[in-house]
Amino acid sequence: MDHECTSGTIPFLDLLIRKENNNISISVFRKPTHSGVYTHYSSFIPFQYKRQLVLTLLNRAYSICSSYELLHLEFEQLKTMLKRNGYTQHLLDNIIGRFLESEYNDKLSLLGPEPRKAYIRLPYIGDASEKAKGVITSCLSRIGCGSVRLITTYDYTRVGGCFPYKDRQPKHLTSGVVYKLTFNSCPVFYIGETARCSYARFSEHQRKRGPLLTEFTQHLVDNPNHKTFTLLNMV
Repeated sequence: MDHECTSGTIPFLDLLIRKENNNISISVFRKPTHSGVYTHYSSFIPFQYKRQLVLTLLNRAYSICSSYELLHLEFEQLKTMLKRNGYTQHLLDNIIGRFLESEYNDKLSLLGPEPRKAYIRLPYIGDASEKAKGVITSCLSRIGCGSVRLITTYDYTRVGGCFPYKDRQPKHLTSGVVYKLTFNSCPVFYIGETARCSYARFSEHQRKRGPLLTEFTQHLVDNPNHKTFTLLNMV
């Protein structure tokens, strides 16, 4: 592959290759359109996903940068971008410190059998899920499980099947419905269909002026002694 190099740098995938005085250095490359937008810290997702986002960026920088000076500059740039996404300085310093400690220390193989892994599936509903995980972990340690390692998996698709934790949508905000309007003092009724918000359609039925009146509204105009509808049935 031929590439014209005029500034001494060549971008290739995630690499920015720089040549200076017959020396080659490699750092992380970002396109000019890079926005620096990542998952915000206030997002409603488990904390471990936010921590793993930071670790992924740190591991990429550690694997690419060819010198500790470039690695330090990349870490500082990552901290600047992540703080704009709601991550605190204390949290970032803590994660970076643990990451470097795990990379610098020799990973000695542990003697004995591999710890048993226990998988527990929990729905994620915020702090309640984190507290439940802490209670389970504490109970396992009290009964002397010892080598059992708890791994929690979060299921987003079946939370509603366990219990309702979200408010139901109000009836007047539903859309794509077939509805029935009736009067208090008249046997006449009106059946209609709308793909829009039902509240917007009902407001049109109540409008008694204008060139385009619905049949329901026209009945109210022709029979002013009839009271406005009070009963609404969604089919």
